[in-house]
Amino acid sequence: MKPSKNLIERFLKNDCTSAEAEIVDRFFKENPDELEHYFPVNAWLTEPEAKLDATVSDRILQHVREKYKKKSRHL
Repeated sequence: MKPSKNLIERFLKNDCTSAEAEIVDRFFKENPDELEHYFPVNAWLTEPEAKLDATVSDRILQHVREKYKKKSRHL
């Protein structure tokens, strides 16, 4: 089940309960393609008030993607 937009926003602000965080974490692990919707690459590079260095931003984004990459299952 997809968490509400409100819950995901609270998760990103670290303003949700542990149980709610577990729901969002599980959702992103099961649906890693959804990350781009909430972590758009262009926003990382163009946010004027807190612009990160492109190299640092890329490393952070790669770390997030790795954490939520689908794990291959061997049958």
